[in-house]
Amino acid sequence: MKKIILILIFSFSSFLAISQVSKYKAYAISVRMNIGDNSWTDWESWMPTNGIFTIDVVNSKIKGIIATAYSNNINNYDIINNYGETHDGNNNDVFSWRCVDDDGKVCIVRLVKLNAEVGTSLIYVELPKWNLCYKTNNLN
Repeated sequence: MKKIILILIFSFSSFLAISQVSKYKAYAISVRMNIGDNSWTDWESWMPTNGIFTIDVVNSKIKGIIATAYSNNINNYDIINNYGETHDGNNNDVFSWRCVDDDGKVCIVRLVKLNAEVGTSLIYVELPKWNLCYKTNNLN
């Protein structure tokens, strides 16, 4: 009987760990534009924003609800490729996904967990003509 209870508890806790959705509160945004020939403008200065990102890898969904001085947007992304975890030159954890949005546009979404700023992450949305970078706090 104890074995059955332990197996049920372990199975339930494993299910909860796998089905967890990561949430991030965006508080700043920066943008850069593609100016042709694979050249990009410099990143703009950080501008205030207000939004929430949810990343649900199990269900292959990323959602961004973002408010800026210019607009309110709800962006839904279906994950079509999970590139997994890598590390950048500063040994930050980097998670990357190839996604498609509600309009059928393909993009790359990257989450960079900043080791130097505990609880702070950058979320990049990389489109062919422009890139967005959101500075976020982890809500989990």
